[in-house]
Amino acid sequence: DNDGILDADEILNGHLSYEFYDSVPAGNTVDNIPTTAPDYSGNVSDFDVTALSNSLTTSADAFSVRYKGSINIATGGDYTFYTNSDDGSKLFINGVEVVDNDGDHAPRERSGTITLSAGVHSIEVLFYENGGGQVLSVSYESTTIPITKTLLPFSMLSSEYDTDGDGIPNQLDLDSDGDGCSDANEYYFNINADGNLNGGDDLEYGSQSTLTVDADGRVVQAAYDGTNYANAIDNTITEACNACSATATGETDTDGDGVIDLCDLDADNDGILNTDEANGTGSAVFDAIPQAFWTFDNTTN
Repeated sequence: DNDGILDADEILNGHLSYEFYDSVPAGNTVDNIPTTAPDYSGNVSDFDVTALSNSLTTSADAFSVRYKGSINIATGGDYTFYTNSDDGSKLFINGVEVVDNDGDHAPRERSGTITLSAGVHSIEVLFYENGGGQVLSVSYESTTIPITKTLLPFSMLSSEYDTDGDGIPNQLDLDSDGDGCSDANEYYFNINADGNLNGGDDLEYGSQSTLTVDADGRVVQAAYDGTNYANAIDNTITEACNACSATATGETDTDGDGVIDLCDLDADNDGILNTDEANGTGSAVFDAIPQAFWTFDNTTN
């Protein structure tokens, strides 16, 4: 979204998002799990379907779940994925069906192999429970890396996150917490990081007249060194958009009291208000004998 914050910092690492439906899909197949209006949704850090269902509903023997997010592949090669489930499950990578373990059945394992390049790929796991026991586990291995068969670590996974619930995931949302203060300003703690102080560019980093991106899609002008991302997802913190915050704007603060001179009633902290120290009106009345010329200085009474 060109806000000067890496997508990797705006997603939820170690999690997948889930959509939970309190019913068995039509035809007892994960292909018919709905794609809209889940009964529950959120993020999880494991595939423990029993714990998830128990935390959400009393209908522990009739439900379906869609897990989705991204998987980060460190080294390209051939990867085999497994699902062990009771009842049905499927696994997709980049929208391609890799594992088909669908239908009503006792615990059963199925697998499939796919060639993946290094980088981030989409992943989706579908599951439903239709009475009796319930289990879901996901494993992977690779003979080209090599990686011996092991449970898929959630450290490889990440999910989109929508802090303010506006339907726009954080990595695409220029104001992730919906507090009216842009992510760019809050991440860099600078009131002008998004350029809006000087005309605005719709909350992207810098201004549209100068914004350029490199081959990786990063804003060239951005340092990507902000340390205040927590403020961008906390709608109770808007100090970065406060024109009177010296630390946020980088403006002059003569007396170092945290209030910039523009907003400080006593900018030099000498006990005299700025209004009393301001320049004179440029006119004066004198009671004296006229002379050929006058000399004025700041001691003249």
